[in-house]
Amino acid sequence: MDTYYYDLLEINSQSTDIDIKKAYRRLAFINHPDKNPGDENAHQKFLEIAEAYQVLTDPELRAQYDKDYQLYEFARFLIAIGILETSHPNDDFDPERYREEQEKNREQIKQEKITKFHEEMKEKREKRVIDVAEKLIERLDLFPSDPQKEKGFRISIQREAEHLKLESFGVHILNTIGEVFISKGNEYGWYRSFGRLSAAYYYPHEKYAAARDTAKTVWNLLDAQKAIREARLDDMEESDANKIKQERGIEEQKLIETIASGKMLLSCWGLVRKDLMGILKEACNLALYDPNIQSDSIERRAKGLMIIGKVFIDMIK
Repeated sequence: MDTYYYDLLEINSQSTDIDIKKAYRRLAFINHPDKNPGDENAHQKFLEIAEAYQVLTDPELRAQYDKDYQLYEFARFLIAIGILETSHPNDDFDPERYREEQEKNREQIKQEKITKFHEEMKEKREKRVIDVAEKLIERLDLFPSDPQKEKGFRISIQREAEHLKLESFGVHILNTIGEVFISKGNEYGWYRSFGRLSAAYYYPHEKYAAARDTAKTVWNLLDAQKAIREARLDDMEESDANKIKQERGIEEQKLIETIASGKMLLSCWGLVRKDLMGILKEACNLALYDPNIQSDSIERRAKGLMIIGKVFIDMIK
C-alpha cells in the first residue's frame, strides 16, 4: 500500500481519526505560512499536509485511497511471479501520474458531494420558507378589516413579543423580524403606488443593506477569531502559552476567554440573522404578492405586517 499521505502526517495506515487530527494540527502549526514567512518549502508542505488530511479524514476517500494502492501492489506481485504480463514491467506505473488521476477522482467525488449537499440545503430552505409563509399568512389573515377591532390584534401580538423577548437572543430576534416586516410593508406600499418602478428605489436600498450586514458579520467573525486566538494563545508555542496563562491567573484567563466567547456568539448570531432575514423576506413576498388573492386582502395583510413589525420594534425600546 502506498503510504504517501500517511507518511506526510507521520502516522500509519492503522491510525484513527483522532490520531490523524492530532497529527494534522501539530504539523499544520509547525508548517503554517504565518510561522514561516518566505519559506516556500514550508508553504508547500502545509498544502500537502492539508491535502492528506482532507483525504484521510473522509471515510470514502480514505477507503478508495487504500483500496487503489492495495490493488496496485497485488498487480505488481502477480507480474513478479509471472501470472500477469506487461510489455514494460519497469515503466508501467508512474506514481505522479497515478496521484494526479486519483486527485481528479477525489475532486469529482468531492464536487458530487458538494452538489448533493447544496441541493439538499436548497430543498430544506424552500420548505422552511413555505412553512414560515403559511404561518405568517395564517396570522395576517386574522387581522380584522374593522379598524375598531385592531386593538385586540395588537394585544395578541404584544403578548407573543413579550414571550419571545425572554428567549435567547430574543431582543435581537424581535428587532430583526420587526425590521423585515416594516421594510416589506413599506415596499408593498411603494409597489401599490408605482408598480414595478418601485424596484428602482428598493432594490439598490436592499442591496446596500445586505452588503452592509455582510461586511459587519465578516468583521465580527474576524474580531471574534482574533479574540479566541489571543485568549488561547494559539499562535505561541505551548510552553510560552502556559507561562503567560500562569502569569494571568485563573480568574483573568477565565475573563478573557469569556469575553472572546461572547464575541464569537455575537458573530454567530450575525450569520443566523442573515439567514433569518432572507427566509422572512421570501415568506413576506409569498404573502404579499400572491396573484390568486384579492387586492383588498393583500392590503390588509400588508397593514397587519406593518403593525406586527412596529409592535416588535417598540417592545425592545
